Amino acid sequence: MRETTIGINAWCQVKLTNYGLDIVKEKCPHTLESKLRYNKKTKIYNDELWHLMRTFGECMWMGNKDIPFENNEIKIIEKQ
Repeated sequence: MRETTIGINAWCQVKLTNYGLDIVKEKCPHTLESKLRYNKKTKIYNDELWHLMRTFGECMWMGNKDIPFENNEIKIIEKQ
């Protein structure tokens, strides 16, 4: 097992499902206006980890059939 540390301010990238997009439209629609945060063509959404958890936390539970991210994957964007 490999151990790593991730800060809550780490930038993350997810590919939204239609369900995930609906959640963002409801909870923080202003983020969809930013080209740095959301790409309409690819449905790639970028945000800090803490804000991602705040936005999607209620729907992130084992066995939920409605998933907000494709393949339930969150990519951590490392600082360069």
